[in-house]
Amino acid sequence: MLAERLAGKSRGEAEGEISAFLHMMRTEPDENLGELAALKGVVQTPNRVRCATLAWDAFGRGLAARGQ
Repeated sequence: MLAERLAGKSRGEAEGEISAFLHMMRTEPDENLGELAALKGVVQTPNRVRCATLAWDAFGRGLAARGQ
């Protein structure tokens, strides 16, 4: 889902998408994220939240590290 969502996006757009997704997983569903909003349901099982956000967090950290 991450690869499909970020394909063709600029670095800034990708950072925005990652931030919005991670924010949604900590707060309320965001219908602007389309099919990603379905992943909000994993918050009912806290161990699965880390699985759902792992790739997004890693990609965001990679972008941040590369920008330094």
